[in-house]
Amino acid sequence: MPIPEYLSRTGMLREGTVLVHAVHLSRGEIDALREGGARFVLCPRSNAAHGNGSPDLTYFLDAGIPFALGTDSLASVPSLSLWEEMRAAAGLYRGKFAVDALWREIFRAATGNGARALRLPVGTLAPGSPADWIAVDDPGGADAAVFSRLGERTGAGNVRMTMISGERKFERL
Repeated sequence: MPIPEYLSRTGMLREGTVLVHAVHLSRGEIDALREGGARFVLCPRSNAAHGNGSPDLTYFLDAGIPFALGTDSLASVPSLSLWEEMRAAAGLYRGKFAVDALWREIFRAATGNGARALRLPVGTLAPGSPADWIAVDDPGGADAAVFSRLGERTGAGNVRMTMISGERKFERL
């Protein structure tokens, strides 16, 4: 029985259902699950570590299907770095987006899309939203493509400050 049909029959396919990994889903199944209200969290580094394939990141992006990025756990990846997860995701893409446009989408997957998938009121900088953000040193580079430069070159060493709900949680001078 196809996964969307099974989840629908069991009452599990509804708005707010979060499906993690999505490695062995066909494009038709992805569409049916999305139409049924499911949200997706992709964990490319974990999938690579377990050797069970890769999510069809190109289809998610080119079809405009929102997805979030997750690190899974330290049982399958060497760090919980979302920067590393973003780089792994970008490395899977084989579609039409130019590099900086791709990185904008990857940043959305790591921020706002993740918050929406979990129904959290965070993930974007907007009036009335909690003040959750990080400040990073510019990792350098000659190009003007800010998102790709940050995504390709930023890591924990570049993080200058972390703010959660308006409170400084980490600061490096």
